[in-house]
Amino acid sequence: MSSARARLAEHLTTTAASDPLLVTAAPVLFLSLVSAAMNAPAESCIDDCAALVHAFAHLGVRAHVRAAALAIVNVRTGAVGAHGALLPEWEDDRVHGHAVVWLPGQGHLFDVTAEQFPLIAAHEIGPVIVVGGPEHDSAEHVALERGRPRSAEPGVRSGRR
Repeated sequence: MSSARARLAEHLTTTAASDPLLVTAAPVLFLSLVSAAMNAPAESCIDDCAALVHAFAHLGVRAHVRAAALAIVNVRTGAVGAHGALLPEWEDDRVHGHAVVWLPGQGHLFDVTAEQFPLIAAHEIGPVIVVGGPEHDSAEHVALERGRPRSAEPGVRSGRR
């Protein structure tokens, strides 16, 4: 939890006031902090995404939950881990798939539960935040063009359990 708290504090104190991520990443990092404090299960992407969509609605920001197919590549070994599907399947009360939040007006894509996957969790970077820009009209376009975590770049912060 302390790393999630530190990431949120760093985001709020170091992100420029003019950077759109100051507002759009804050609910994602806050949800990460709350999830860590509650020991929430990692496999809660649909619930987390729905909560974020409602939070963004209160801020007047249009947001959508999107099904996601995630390919994680270990650059050292070349191993690829595939998770989720663009056409998720429901079995009783369980979904087999993965979800992300897309902000079409800003071109931001958030994967708040990315650390449920070991290749991402090993880096302890928190949620994956992809910035495409408002000129992108679909989450698929951003994911293909800029589908990498930017936690090490200025203006982008992350934090999850």
